[in-house]
Amino acid sequence: MRAARVILAVLLVVADAIAAGADEGRFTVQEENDFFTPHNRDRHYTQGLQVNYLSPALPSGGMAQPMAWLASALPVFQSGSQSTARRFNLFLGQQLFTPQDKTLPNPDPADRPYAGWLNGGVDFLEDADRQTLDRVRIQLGLIGPAALGKVTQNKTHLTIDVPQARGWDKQLQNEPTLGFTLDRHRRFIGDLDDTISVDVIPSGRIALGNAFDDAAIGARARIGQNLRADYGLPRIEPGPSGTAYFNANALSPRSRFGWSVFIGAEGRAVGRDIFLDGNTFGASPSVPKCILVGELEAGAAAFYSDWLRLSYTYVYRSPEFRGQRGGDEFGALTMSLVLPF
Repeated sequence: MRAARVILAVLLVVADAIAAGADEGRFTVQEENDFFTPHNRDRHYTQGLQVNYLSPALPSGGMAQPMAWLASALPVFQSGSQSTARRFNLFLGQQLFTPQDKTLPNPDPADRPYAGWLNGGVDFLEDADRQTLDRVRIQLGLIGPAALGKVTQNKTHLTIDVPQARGWDKQLQNEPTLGFTLDRHRRFIGDLDDTISVDVIPSGRIALGNAFDDAAIGARARIGQNLRADYGLPRIEPGPSGTAYFNANALSPRSRFGWSVFIGAEGRAVGRDIFLDGNTFGASPSVPKCILVGELEAGAAAFYSDWLRLSYTYVYRSPEFRGQRGGDEFGALTMSLVLPF
């Protein structure tokens, strides 16, 4: 019954936003790839692409009951004493995972298996007093040949004149995925002068599903202008918690321009990772995973008003499976635009 109430709340929230006649939405495109780093090792988590649509602020009256249902079923959505902003974010993406040596038609059984993942879903976001951001994510996906990882990687390699990966026929088998994520960000901010601020945003996350089971804690530290407009850049999961949330009402009246330079870190305890553990049912390639995984990140972002944002993030991720030779690094590019929708 509780699951049914959550699903009903999802449908009511989306329907409520459409009925309200929202006049604009914010699109964010994220691309993560090891090509965007100096070493470009082209291995393991080698590529991720995700497109997001962030809704305008949802009407408080129509949102009251659906958000109350979600809050009654999950430990989230503690409304602010002064102001509360609620939005939803729709997302669709694809991620690719490969071993280090892609010249082998029979991949090294001690290296990460080939896998592709198509996934999409909805985030429910509540910003309380511009200090606390809660998110509930419901995610559906598909792993295996039907996720088109082989087609995506090899056609891309053909276009850029790079040898094709030969071991995709040994990838994980088709399996649907279902996942739920809860996370919370808490902002601590101080103003250095009339325009420049610094903030620290600790966060915690719990993810449950047949793709990932993990718990994570982390933090970002930033210096810049108009930091109150968001809680840090979005990242493709699994990775340091970040969202596509943006609140133009939090921009300073002195300037609509914003920028930030940031560093961050996250540690997570991994109970399950299907891309290392292998398919849930049936035989498949697998490697013994590391229970504890850490990430470090650094980058910069700039935006003007609420209609354009560009950013780059460098990421270092510690080894994810036993026998892995060193950690991995990749770069993350994001671009956000406001368009009529």
